[in-house]
Amino acid sequence: LTDKILHHARQCQVGVLAIETLGDGTEVGVVCEVLESKGEVLREAGISAWVTLTCSNTETVDTGASVTHCVKTLAGCQQVSGVGINCTEPHLIAPLIDKIKRVLRDCNAHDKLVVVYPNSGETYLCRELEEGETEHWAWRGSGVGEEWRFEEEALKWVEQGAQ
Repeated sequence: LTDKILHHARQCQVGVLAIETLGDGTEVGVVCEVLESKGEVLREAGISAWVTLTCSNTETVDTGASVTHCVKTLAGCQQVSGVGINCTEPHLIAPLIDKIKRVLRDCNAHDKLVVVYPNSGETYLCRELEEGETEHWAWRGSGVGEEWRFEEEALKWVEQGAQ
């Protein structure tokens, strides 16, 4: 976060920075360090951040780091107002919401929102592309069958506590 970005964020009355698609535990730690280093400026401007992880399963983010460890790190960062999941297969969202809520509760971080916006069933390939592959996203399906409807699942996620 450069001073120039923060200046423009204040000028545009930005209230929340979305820091998305973190798939590495080290990355989560660095983001928290940067947010904490700019903590006074962010507080004065009334700006917080939500941070979302991308997960390959219900236990790990894409590079294999523990979801629980990543959420604990974010729970301890005062500048983070929301923790969540994005760019993750839809069938993983409900158990991940439960995990995030449990970790936030255990860390006494009840004030943080749970944010979710999954993808439509793609999986991120966290590796070098192989011959014939042209992008890091591969279609695997929604993981929940042909009858799955995003709108219905989204309502369940909200009932579960996601914002």
